[in-house]
Amino acid sequence: MLLTALAVTITSIGAQTGQTDRRFTDNIPNGRAWIQMSQDQRSFFVAGIRAAIVQVHNEQTLMMEPGARMNTEELCDSLSRIYSDPVNLAIPVTAAMMVVKLRVTGTSPAKVEAVVADLRKTAAEHQ
Repeated sequence: MLLTALAVTITSIGAQTGQTDRRFTDNIPNGRAWIQMSQDQRSFFVAGIRAAIVQVHNEQTLMMEPGARMNTEELCDSLSRIYSDPVNLAIPVTAAMMVVKLRVTGTSPAKVEAVVADLRKTAAEHQ
């Protein structure tokens, strides 16, 4: 059900094949797609990613391990803060979710910024 909602969300924001749509980096929705989604679409998207991680990796849902407990709303708010800086808009949402995880698990700000800088560079190369 959640994966269906995720597919509908991606379709509703105009997913296209190829790299012509700047809302996608390597065919993964990025910050440009994120800022165009409604709050409900963001929640379904995050819930779908979490469900996919459980299905594929048979792991606890992202952000639910000890020291990193966040509900969907908190995770969406954290992602929105990342994308409030225009230089982060090309970073795929899944990569931004990992940045949030680093922050909430106590990774040093310098290390987090180094990861973000690498993500920006990689995303720019794949736009």
